[in-house]
Amino acid sequence: MDAVAECEQHTKQMGMRESSSQWRLYFRKEFFTPWNDPKSDTMATDLIYQQVMRGITVGEYKCEKEEVLDLLAAQRYYCEYPGNTDTAKIKSFLTHWLPEEHKKAKTIDTWVQEVTQKLQNDIIKEKPEIESLKRDIVIFSKNKWFNIFSRFYDASKVYTPTGSYHDSILGLNSRGLYIMDEQEDIKSQVLFIEIVSVSRSRHSVTVQTVSGEECSVHSTHSEDLYTLLSTFLDGLRLQSKYALVIQDSTQIEGAIGVSVTKGDLVILDQPYEVYVQEDVISGTCKRTGKLHTMPRDLLYVLPAIEEPPPEIMGMLSVQLRKDTSHFPTVPLYQEEHSLQNYAKVNFRSTSDNTINKLLSKASFKRSAKDKSLAAWQFQKDAIKKPLLRRTLIKEEIRGTSCRSFLQYMGDAPIKDSMSEMDIANELIIEPAMRSRHMRDEVYCQVVKQITNNPDRSSEEKGWQLLYLLSSCAVPSSDLYDECEQFMKMNRHGMAQRCLEQFRRRKREGARLYPPHTKEHENFSSKSKTIKISIAFPFQKQQHEFEMDPSSRVMDLKKQLVDQYGLESTEEYGLCFGLKDRVISANDEEYFLDALSSVERFWMRPIPISNGTDPRPGPSQPLVTVVHVFYSLIGFFVCLYQPQTRSLTTSSQCCSCFLQHNWILCLSVCLTGTDPRPGPSQPLVSVVHVFFLKKLWVNVEPGKNNNADTMFHFPQEVPNYLRGYHSCSDKDAGKLGALIYHSNFGDDLSAMEFFGDNITALIPTPLIEKKAITEWKKMVEQNLESTKGLKSNDAKLAFLRILSQWPTFGSVFFQVKQRSLKSFPKHILFAVNSEGIMFLDLNTKNVLAKYPYNKIPNWAFDEQSFTLVIGEGSSANKLYLETNLGHNIDDIIMSYVALMMNMHIKRKPNYSGVTVGESIC
Repeated sequence: MDAVAECEQHTKQMGMRESSSQWRLYFRKEFFTPWNDPKSDTMATDLIYQQVMRGITVGEYKCEKEEVLDLLAAQRYYCEYPGNTDTAKIKSFLTHWLPEEHKKAKTIDTWVQEVTQKLQNDIIKEKPEIESLKRDIVIFSKNKWFNIFSRFYDASKVYTPTGSYHDSILGLNSRGLYIMDEQEDIKSQVLFIEIVSVSRSRHSVTVQTVSGEECSVHSTHSEDLYTLLSTFLDGLRLQSKYALVIQDSTQIEGAIGVSVTKGDLVILDQPYEVYVQEDVISGTCKRTGKLHTMPRDLLYVLPAIEEPPPEIMGMLSVQLRKDTSHFPTVPLYQEEHSLQNYAKVNFRSTSDNTINKLLSKASFKRSAKDKSLAAWQFQKDAIKKPLLRRTLIKEEIRGTSCRSFLQYMGDAPIKDSMSEMDIANELIIEPAMRSRHMRDEVYCQVVKQITNNPDRSSEEKGWQLLYLLSSCAVPSSDLYDECEQFMKMNRHGMAQRCLEQFRRRKREGARLYPPHTKEHENFSSKSKTIKISIAFPFQKQQHEFEMDPSSRVMDLKKQLVDQYGLESTEEYGLCFGLKDRVISANDEEYFLDALSSVERFWMRPIPISNGTDPRPGPSQPLVTVVHVFYSLIGFFVCLYQPQTRSLTTSSQCCSCFLQHNWILCLSVCLTGTDPRPGPSQPLVSVVHVFFLKKLWVNVEPGKNNNADTMFHFPQEVPNYLRGYHSCSDKDAGKLGALIYHSNFGDDLSAMEFFGDNITALIPTPLIEKKAITEWKKMVEQNLESTKGLKSNDAKLAFLRILSQWPTFGSVFFQVKQRSLKSFPKHILFAVNSEGIMFLDLNTKNVLAKYPYNKIPNWAFDEQSFTLVIGEGSSANKLYLETNLGHNIDDIIMSYVALMMNMHIKRKPNYSGVTVGESIC
C-alpha cells in the first residue's frame, strides 16, 4: 500500500487526480537459480515462456541475429498453432508479434518466408512436444539474457582488486555477481566458481575468491544480498559433482591406492550433498579415468553444476600452484555456532553493581575455562535479569519468566497447577509473539540453555521449545542470522526441523496464537503432521486427513477438494460450529490459529445446574473436542437405520431437527440417548469443524457426482423439509419418493413407519394440508412410477427439480423487520448467487429481490443486521432483527468478493497484456 500511495502521489504531482493513477502489479520471473530445471515445474516454465515472448515483442529481450529471431518466431507460432502452416495465419501472427525495429528492417513478406522455411525444415518435420519447445526457450533465455534475469542492488561503494566503484549497480544472477554502471555496462564480474566464501557485516558483504583477493560491497540491502548469494553458493556446492584435487595423493596418509595429482578434476559418483556426512568421497579422475575412494581432505568441491570449461580449469590450476590455502576443504563436522560473538555486543554486563565491576577489573579475573559463568551458554540457575540490554530497558521480563525456561526443560520444579504446555504457551511463546523485545529475549534464552547443555533430556526439551517457538515467530534480522547459523551448524536431530520451520515462518509470516494443543501432542508421537477426522453428510464413518501444523485454511480446503474430485475451492468453506453459532474460517488464516481464536473468544462456559462456576479447577481441565462435523449426519443416519431406532428415539431426533439443535440431533441419532445432563452432570464445551458447500455458483446437477451426493443433496434436503421453498402438493409427493429412494432404494419396508418419519419426507408446512394416509398414498404412487431408481440417480433427480426454483442454493434466515410496512413483520431472508430475497414466511412468495450491485453497504451487530438498498437519495435502510448477523455478513461478503473477482477476470486487460509493456 505504501508503493500504491507513492504512485498516487506521483500522479498528483503531475497535475492529475490521484484516483486516475495507472499503476499495475506485475508477476514476473526476476532471476534464475543456477540449478534451475524447467522440467521440475511446468507451470513456472509456461509463465516464463509467456514473459519472454511478450518481452521480445516490446523490445525488452533483444535478438541481434535475425536467424535466432526467425527460430524463436517459428517456435512461438508452433506452440500457438501446431501443424498449421497457412501463410495468412503466419503473416497475421508476425504482424502482432515481431518487434517494431525488426518490422522496419525487412518487409513482412520476407519474414513470413523465412519463418515458414524454419517451420517446415526445423520444427514440423521433427514434431516436438510443445512443452519441450517451451523448456528449450526458457533454457535459451536463461543463458542468452542472464544479465536481465538478475536481482539488482544499489551499491554506494564497491571495492575490487581491479579498482573501486561508487554508486554502482550489482546484478546477482545464475552465473555470478556482476558490477555495472548506471547504463548497465558491465565493469567487473565474479563467477560463482571463483568464490570461496562470503561474509557480512552491518552494511557490507565481502566475497573471498580462490586467488585470495576480496570484493567488498557496501549497500543498504546487504542482508538480502548476503542471504541470496549464500543460498546460491550452498545450493551449488550441495548439487555439485565436480571437485578439484588440492594435494598429491602421495602426501596424504589415508589415500592408499589413490593415484591423483594436484589440479586433477574429479567427477563424483553422486552430488556432494550425499557425502556431506561422510569422511570419504567416491569419484572418477578425469585425467586417468579411474574410480577412487578418496579422503574428503584431498578435495575442494567446486560450486558448479556443469563441468568447468578448460579456461576456468586453467585459471584454477594456476591459482592452486600459487597457494593451496585459498582452496579450503569442508570439514566433516562444522564447529557448532553459538551466541558468543552476539553476546559481546548485545548482552548486558554480567556485573550487577559498581563494586563487582571494579573487582572484576582488578585481580579477581575469572578463569577462561570456567564455562558455567558464560552468559551465552547453559546455566543451571535461573537468571534474575534479562540477557539483552534493550529488554532490560523495557522491563518487560521478570525473574519468574526467566525461571519458566528451566521449568519447561526440566531443570526446575513445576507448580502442580501448570502443565508444560501452559508454561510454554503462556509464559514463553505468547509474550514473545506480542513484543519484539521479548521475542529476541526469548530466542536468546532458549538458544543459551541449549548451548553446551550437559543433560540430554534437558537439551531435548530445549530443542522442542525452540521448534514450537520457531513455528510461531522469528526474531529481529541480526538475531535471525545468528539463530539460523545455530540451527544450521548443529548436529542434533531436531536442528533441521527447527531450521525448516524457522525459514518458513520468515517467508510466510508469523502466527497469531501460540501452538495449539495438537502441536504439543505431536511431539509425543514424533509425527510431523496432525491427524484430523472428517465426517461428511450421509456418512456415519469418519475419514482421517493429515495436515501440516503450519497449513492455512486454504491448504486444507485444497486437500479436500483434490481428494474428492471437486471443482473449485472458492465454492467450499471450513466453518467452526458452537452451541449457538457458526463461525466461518478465513482462507488466509493458519488453520490452528483460526481454531485457537474460536476456542479463546467464542467458546462460552456452559453453567451446570447447581449454579457453581463451570470453569475448571487445577485437577479438572476444560475438555475441548476438535473434530470435523456436519450438522445433519445424525438425522440421515436415523433415516438409514429406522429399524434400529425406537419411536421415542426417532421422535427425539425429529424434534431436535425441527428446533435446529443439530448437535443434540447428532447425539440422539448416533447413540440413541439424550446427552443433556442431569442435576449433577455438567456439559462439556465443544468446537465442531465442518466442511460444506458455501457458495452456490455454477451448480449444474449431474456435472460432478461427488459434489451432488456429498454436498448439494444433503444441504438442500433440510431447507426443503423446513418448507423454505414454494412447493406444490404434487411436487412434494414426487420429491418425497426421491428422498425415500435415496435412502432405501426399492425396499418398501420402511413405509410401515411413514407416520413417524413423515417429517423426513414431506415439508413441515404441507403436512397439515392432507391426512397422513393421503401423503403416504401419494409417495407410494411415485415410488411405484420410479421403481428401480438407484440412490444416486434419485438424488440427481431431486436436485434437477429443485434447481429450477429461484430459491435453489440459498441460505435462509428467519428475521424480524419493521422498516417496510408493506412486508410482514416476520419474513424469510434468503441469500444466493443472484443476490438477496425477501420471502413471505407463510406462502414463500418472493416479496422483493435485489442483486448485489444494488447493495452498496451493510452492517451487523449481535442482535441485528442492517442493509442499505440503492444509492444516493433513493437509498433505503432495512433493519433486520436477528442474532445471526455475523453469518449473513460472511455469506454476502463471500458472494460479493467472488463476483468482483469474476468481473475483474472478464476485463480485457486482466492478464496485463497492454501495449508497450511486458509482463508475465
